[in-house]
Amino acid sequence: MRVDDSPPFAVTGVDFTGALSIRESSGSEKKVYICLFTCASTRAVQLEVVPNLTEDAFMNAFRRFASRKSMPHTVLSDNATTFKAASRHLQNLMQSPSIQRNFSNMGITWKFIPTRAPWYGGWWERLIGVTKSAVKKT
Repeated sequence: MRVDDSPPFAVTGVDFTGALSIRESSGSEKKVYICLFTCASTRAVQLEVVPNLTEDAFMNAFRRFASRKSMPHTVLSDNATTFKAASRHLQNLMQSPSIQRNFSNMGITWKFIPTRAPWYGGWWERLIGVTKSAVKKT
């Protein structure tokens, strides 16, 4: 699927960075995460800042991603609990009659890489490393 001729972000890999410390305007430090969405064929990247690793925070980031780019056909991720909860939420959402009318044939297939096989997600894990090093240097 990484070499298929498809529109950008039709097959999308998603992962979170580790916690990054930021300083708020009040001077206190806070931890945030970056949710990285990457296209499998073009290697384009969309970064979304999320305040925590909850399902709601991820779903908000996913909605922002889908509204800016396009609704992906296939989403690949590791086996984090956030992604499993989001996958269940999206499957329930796609079963809703009103959503089915709006997205008639645009279902999302969520695939998880095999457990204890991080090299399957190497094409997005490398971009996580590049993103973290660039953000830390900035």
